[in-house]
Amino acid sequence: MPIIYSTGPIDKVITVTKAVVEHLSSELPILNDEQRKERVDICQGCEFYHPLTTHCKQCGCMMAMKTRLPLAKCPINKWGIHPIAQKIIDENGGADMIGKCGTCPDNNNKGDTDDASSN
Repeated sequence: MPIIYSTGPIDKVITVTKAVVEHLSSELPILNDEQRKERVDICQGCEFYHPLTTHCKQCGCMMAMKTRLPLAKCPINKWGIHPIAQKIIDENGGADMIGKCGTCPDNNNKGDTDDASSN
């Protein structure tokens, strides 16, 4: 059975802050309306989507924002990293960009880096 998170205002601020920091550190552009439409359509048809607040009952994220972030992923795997972001990641060898924020349950503690750097 999936975990349903009850998030308060402070949890939501923390979640949004982590997602924005991840996005800004990736240097990827936000998705435009056309690019995010598929994600929005999937969310709106999901049992965990709250239409009045446009939040996900699974992760607590504001979907109007999360669907614009190219590295964001659905916590129950209904959609993943946007193909535009994946192409940039593949071209630049930037797999370390993925999953740093820990905003969703399946991303917690991912993206930890080791002390070795590849220069």
